[in-house]
Amino acid sequence: LLDLFAFKYRLTVAKRARLRQADSVEEPAWKRVQLARHEERPTSRDYIDRIVSNFVEFHGDRLYGDDPAIVCGVGYVAGEAVMVIAQERGRGDDVVRRREGRVYPEGYRKAQRAMGLAAKFKLPLVTFVDTPGAYAGLESEERGIAAAIGTTISMMSDLPTPIVSAIIGEG
Repeated sequence: LLDLFAFKYRLTVAKRARLRQADSVEEPAWKRVQLARHEERPTSRDYIDRIVSNFVEFHGDRLYGDDPAIVCGVGYVAGEAVMVIAQERGRGDDVVRRREGRVYPEGYRKAQRAMGLAAKFKLPLVTFVDTPGAYAGLESEERGIAAAIGTTISMMSDLPTPIVSAIIGEG
């Protein structure tokens, strides 16, 4: 954004080369994976609590139940009403309940419900991505995990509102 708005921040060829050189000296990939999985790093709820004011969380997919691994709701970011969808791993005792962020089909359907509301009310969508992947168990398969993921991706790619996604851990 700075490159687009202000000349003094423009990334010239020389500056881009320096950035690439800085990237090549980074830590090994496994160390970055361990950092993304660190149990003391901020979770989605930490970001939501600090960034989104008047946050009202939605629960349930109106078909099967509520998935605590997905947090959806509406609130204000810098005075603008936004829809928020986040993957929540939890912390401490909450990790088991949220299955470390592994999403069931009902979580994806809850996200679809939130995306539908964002489109209907013309709200920008803010997502926080922190996922080890969908829950790969029998109950997940029985409740249609593949269809839920496919429909969610399809719906998000065709959403008529602006989308900002932040990868805050594993992505």
